[in-house]
Amino acid sequence: MSNLKIRVFTEDNADPDTTVTIPGLVLKFATRLIPGQAKTALLESGIDLDELARLAIDPAITGTLIEIEDHRKNEKIVISLE
Repeated sequence: MSNLKIRVFTEDNADPDTTVTIPGLVLKFATRLIPGQAKTALLESGIDLDELARLAIDPAITGTLIEIEDHRKNEKIVISLE
């Protein structure tokens, strides 16, 4: 089972300002652990956390799933299964 990684980048930095790793085994129950900034971006983008939990079960699905760029905030969020 893959881990869900959420990385938040600002101002074109190569290194993330924030990285959240949620182990695949607890992903189904971890929605309360996701920081507000990342959770808001996910919800605004229509991302279904339950579907991410289902994808994490499949070992064939790895890598970047979603990149969200908010140009007004100069922010990018990358969601991946690793």
